[in-house]
Amino acid sequence: MIISKDFNASQFARDAEFTTNKEDRPLIVQFAANDAFELASASEKVIKYCDGIDINCGCPQRWVMSEGYGSALLNHPELIADMVRQTKMITNGIPVSIKIRIDAKDKQYVTPNSQLFLELIFNLIFNLNSLLSFKNFST
Repeated sequence: MIISKDFNASQFARDAEFTTNKEDRPLIVQFAANDAFELASASEKVIKYCDGIDINCGCPQRWVMSEGYGSALLNHPELIADMVRQTKMITNGIPVSIKIRIDAKDKQYVTPNSQLFLELIFNLIFNLNSLLSFKNFST
């Protein structure tokens, strides 16, 4: 998980957090973000080198949630939808996915606005189909 804000702000962070090679495929880059512009900007920096962008909306660590990343985003489906939308606009067809984790023990369920929820599900289904059709994809 790469923090998009730090990735955008520092060449040192980019060099430390993201390295790859041509045999590292398929490659999905996962970002932690709480701002659509920051996420889209960070994604733009890696799209030449990866096969997909993943937004971490599932990390339950306290420090992550205190920054508004990870599971904290599940309480803001409109922000998730905006991040998916803005990132998809700059990725030229590269799939954009979200990682979620819902803690059944704590009964923390999300009841997002149905239109936003349907848009997110559509994007995930579309991206899953795109990823599965990737020529070199294997399990």
